Amino acid sequence: MRAISIQLHAARERQVSVVLYLNADWQSTEGGELCLYRGPTPAHVCIAIKPRGGTRVLFASADTPHAVQLATRARLSPSGRLCRRA
Repeated sequence: MRAISIQLHAARERQVSVVLYLNADWQSTEGGELCLYRGPTPAHVCIAIKPRGGTRVLFASADTPHAVQLATRARLSPSGRLCRRA
């Protein structure tokens, strides 16, 4: 497995996160997968989403531990979040 570039975490202040991948020619060998987990450790991996152009991901970030794998080139992926009030 590649080194994790964004550490495994659940974002408690965020309710929903959305990511849009824009790299049209992304290759599987370039890494950069968004990993969504069923549990609090990497041993609980549920799904790894490849950053292929046109892919949109929407997930409950407060309840879903997640991480991003190291990419070997720039990944164009704007993201947005819906947060709860403090």
